[in-house]
Amino acid sequence: MTIDPNEMCNKGCRKTLCNADTKNNSWCSVDTFGVVTECRLDDITYGDVIYVISRNQKFMNDLKKVTTDETLLYIANNTQLVGDEKDQNAKFTKNINGGAPPFYTVFGGQL
Repeated sequence: MTIDPNEMCNKGCRKTLCNADTKNNSWCSVDTFGVVTECRLDDITYGDVIYVISRNQKFMNDLKKVTTDETLLYIANNTQLVGDEKDQNAKFTKNINGGAPPFYTVFGGQL
């Protein structure tokens, strides 16, 4: 016997933002009947969602599947991933130096 979570909510339980595909999803926990027991989207702000999905591709993909909320879907479709901070620093240094060794190597480490 399967229980439809939306049917259950029509009978008086709390509505949740995790109202679509909740199987194997990072944003929610479900019980053995497939009913959402915890939806992390219900407890955080849009800013928090942007922070999380801009740093984790899995959470971005899961957000697109788990909700039908138009604002959250807009955020998921319009937020870009932010690279790792170490990678960004390495790219920045490489662009500044143009592939040459850093300027301080001119002195042979004798500063």
